[in-house]
Amino acid sequence: MPSMLILCPYPEGVAAGQRLKYEQYIDDWRAHGWDVTISPYMNRAMWDVVHKPGNLPAKIAGVLRGHARRLRDMARLRDFDLVYVHMYVTPIGTTWLERLTRARARTLVYDIEDNLLTGDGGPRGFRQWLKGRGKPQFLLQRADHLGHGFHKVVA
Repeated sequence: MPSMLILCPYPEGVAAGQRLKYEQYIDDWRAHGWDVTISPYMNRAMWDVVHKPGNLPAKIAGVLRGHARRLRDMARLRDFDLVYVHMYVTPIGTTWLERLTRARARTLVYDIEDNLLTGDGGPRGFRQWLKGRGKPQFLLQRADHLGHGFHKVVA
């Protein structure tokens, strides 16, 4: 049975972009024989506070948990036939985890939201620097496949 690891920013079922890009296809992929594992960067506790003012200790704890989850993911990337990245591997920092993902993934599929390319609605100043601006460009250039229409490829 082929296996797929989905690296995504948000918990399942909470973000419209994820529902549109891949969540709606998970049952179809599984029906076609794929073993699908989903690994969100944020857990539900972080999702509940991330866009609210304050809650700095909870946000810091969420970032630390998210990075720990990604480090565990890096150790198991070779166990999967395909790694599907939605938006980025981590939301902050340099491209080092994206580079490691590319180096370790057998097949890498990258799916992006348009606002990451255009910069619309994104952070400015220090927050923009913190988020690592080169992640989308790196993944676009190095992926084996881009996500548009990808759901048809694995079905």
